[in-house]
Amino acid sequence: MQVRAYKLRTSGPSDISGLVDLFDRKQIRAEDVICIIGKTEGNGGRNDFTRDLAMTVFEDLFSRLLKISREEVTERIIFSLSGGTEGVVSPHIVVFAREGTESFEAASEKRLALGIGFTREFAPEEIGRLAQVEETARVISDVVRSLKVDSPSDIHFVQMKGAIPSYTWEEGEAARLSGNPMRSDMIYSRGASALGAAVALGEVAIE
Repeated sequence: MQVRAYKLRTSGPSDISGLVDLFDRKQIRAEDVICIIGKTEGNGGRNDFTRDLAMTVFEDLFSRLLKISREEVTERIIFSLSGGTEGVVSPHIVVFAREGTESFEAASEKRLALGIGFTREFAPEEIGRLAQVEETARVISDVVRSLKVDSPSDIHFVQMKGAIPSYTWEEGEAARLSGNPMRSDMIYSRGASALGAAVALGEVAIE
């Protein structure tokens, strides 16, 4: 099995011409794509809809090529899109593909390996708390085992999307009055996700 990564410039959030060109030239196949990471124009805030536009065209493309529903596209491929390209950051996507058959023999030398996984859906009150840490650690541990690496020290990068489920004002007030305020925001979600990765890789203990 071989992992390929292609970095493609984009002229706008809906620009998938570089990806389509890879498919047309048979550089990669749509069925081999497992992850797309990218930066879209925008301010990166809650009112940044460039990611939504990018997701729309990605879902349409893969739904058509793979003959599956848009919902199945996001269950099959991980999309991690971040808005905001101020300064020296240019709009782009990185497409990861995994092709060939799995080998059951140890490789003669270390090489790039890539795995993906999905946590269950979180409730708003679980974000930033132990439930998110434990579930994130479980999924990453499963991915590490699937890669058959010699040691967790061989894992050099874990890319995650921190879940931020929404909740109503009434739910937020009830949580605050109970003494357990909601933490469903970017800061706490990122922190719990990072701790989950650290637990999975043996860098910190869960206790």
